Amino acid sequence: MEINSKSLAALKYAANDENLSTQSLEALIKLIFDSFIVDLKVGKLVPKLDTKNLDTFDIPKVELKEICASFYTLIAEFARHNFDTVSVSTFLEDAGFSNEKINIFNQFYLEKQEIIRLFLSSSTASFPHVVDVNWRLDYIVKENNLERINEPVYLIELKVEKSGETELSKVQFSCTVEQLQDLVFKLKEASKSVERLAQI
Repeated sequence: MEINSKSLAALKYAANDENLSTQSLEALIKLIFDSFIVDLKVGKLVPKLDTKNLDTFDIPKVELKEICASFYTLIAEFARHNFDTVSVSTFLEDAGFSNEKINIFNQFYLEKQEIIRLFLSSSTASFPHVVDVNWRLDYIVKENNLERINEPVYLIELKVEKSGETELSKVQFSCTVEQLQDLVFKLKEASKSVERLAQI
């Protein structure tokens, strides 16, 4: 799990009852988990924390913002790794949270875990996958502004599949014989590198 030292420090600050009582932590956790709402304009889940409600907490604003950011990071990491309540409890216990505070967090986490996982899966970036290639060899004899060219040109069309889309997209480009040879060489080089990594 990727939690930096600053976030861990903010979580330990929140775990201390002198800094944040159990009731205050419950209110804060509820605000954070309730901020995961479906934005109908965008058509997906977006975290939107109502900052007006943060003024009710008797904590310096800097610490409060760090605590909120740390909880968002923590929730994202828990959901990304699909942590169950036992793993969540172990982590929070190591950070110094009491059993009562852990149970409060787990209650909200279980309630929103699937929604947050859906949000994370819809917001991750992935590259398109090439699923088909079409090509054609043309021979250019002459262009408008030049006398004679007499050069072969390849027209390449890649059909790619993008995550979350049902229809294939097309990527089209043209290249000379030398450019195509260079592309093929680089693809072979990349393929050999992947094979070497797979053997390690």
